[in-house]
Amino acid sequence: MSLRLQPFLTLVIVGAPTANTSQPGVIKGGAVYRCDIYDDYRCYLLPFDTKGNTYNDQNEQIDTKSNQWFGATVASAGIDGPLVACAPRYVFHQLQPRKAERVEPVGTCYLAKNNMQNFEDISPCRTAYWGYHRQGSCQAGFSAAITNDGSRLFIGAPGSYYWQGMYHTCPCRGSSYACLFLVPAGRNCVPQKLREKSRIRFFKREH
Repeated sequence: MSLRLQPFLTLVIVGAPTANTSQPGVIKGGAVYRCDIYDDYRCYLLPFDTKGNTYNDQNEQIDTKSNQWFGATVASAGIDGPLVACAPRYVFHQLQPRKAERVEPVGTCYLAKNNMQNFEDISPCRTAYWGYHRQGSCQAGFSAAITNDGSRLFIGAPGSYYWQGMYHTCPCRGSSYACLFLVPAGRNCVPQKLREKSRIRFFKREH
């Protein structure tokens, strides 16, 4: 849950991680609602993601959104600022070298900008770095935060590198493609490339 102030209006952003929506083929994928705290009947579903599971050009399923816990984490930068909502149990299917050899809970987040008119999918662990010894079980989105000025997003990934954990950060303003994973036509998975202004932080605890 996150409090969001707007001129003459106080809203609360509420996550419902096991809610069913109209996403085709998705069971209990989760949802996020915008509610007026002074009116019990003014809650609206925010359209972060209206699509079902994703398929590639060969009609192979490459992710699973059922039971992904979307809305388990929500954070806002306040008045007219960006809003992030995450699904830490989102599952990505690695199709190389063999089909569905690896089905991994990488997690994903969605960033809402421009007064919640634009939505971007941000999944920093959906990369070629598969396996629990790297980023395959990172469950990105178990925690998330946005700076007060709305300029930068932080995403916690506790399952990275044998569950030692890490966090990802990228700019909120302009385009967030610096930590947005894209699947080009004909490809199933590509390494993630980060711009200089973005950072991936990983700290190993010394015993």
